[in-house]
Amino acid sequence: MPSKIKTINKKIFLLGLAALSAGLAILFLNFPDQAKGQGGDTSCDTEIPIGEAMEQAVTFTGTVRNSIFSSEQLIDDEIDKIKNLISAVQRCDPNKCDPVCYLVPHTSTAPGAPGQGPVTITTYTCEHDACTGEICPVSSINSAYQQVEAVYNSIVGVQESTKTYTGRKDYSWKYGSQNYNDQSAGGIVTAMLKTARESFSGCFLTSDEWNQYQEGKITGKIISTCPEAMILGRELPDECKIVCNTNPPSDACYDCMDCKSPGNFFCCDLK
Repeated sequence: MPSKIKTINKKIFLLGLAALSAGLAILFLNFPDQAKGQGGDTSCDTEIPIGEAMEQAVTFTGTVRNSIFSSEQLIDDEIDKIKNLISAVQRCDPNKCDPVCYLVPHTSTAPGAPGQGPVTITTYTCEHDACTGEICPVSSINSAYQQVEAVYNSIVGVQESTKTYTGRKDYSWKYGSQNYNDQSAGGIVTAMLKTARESFSGCFLTSDEWNQYQEGKITGKIISTCPEAMILGRELPDECKIVCNTNPPSDACYDCMDCKSPGNFFCCDLK
């Protein structure tokens, strides 16, 4: 079942990425030709972490979903174990009993001390009714109770594990000059989504701004995929300058310049 859940998570991510790509493609195609790299210099240095956010969100929700699924399975098991316990208790029969000891007194006399009369001596014997078996199947009840307790402890363990995962703050993420340290998994996803939303917003030009760009008054902006950004122009990190010193770029260059996530986009400046 966990593998099935992973497959579902992957499909969710791919569908979301496809929808996002289609929307941005429509937006990109509506730009004038100059925006498509057919005129002017471009620089694609701002990576928009939407792909990273989606991947982390799928991982985060998938882990929580797995915990919920495990809890549901354990709760079903707990119900079965409680039914077994109830069944064992219902087998109690008040017409059966454990042997019970009743102390029955017996008196006798014995000669007393010299000069004294006889003395009475009382002794007791243990007698019991003729009972058959136990009123309740104690061993069966104890075994059923131990099984109920074991499953309950497993449920508590899953819940505590989920709380630890969602609550612990030992995740980090770096975006440009911003460092997000000591964050929860959900906090990292929130930071990525917030950054992606702000980056998309900052890369969108209104009609008036686009006219100003065409008049040379401001820098234009377009959104591109990772492969498109390689073509339009990206600043080379030091570690990529040697492998990328070819025209066209080599496979090693593409590997070195690969996005942090296949689903990330770039905001490119049109100069």
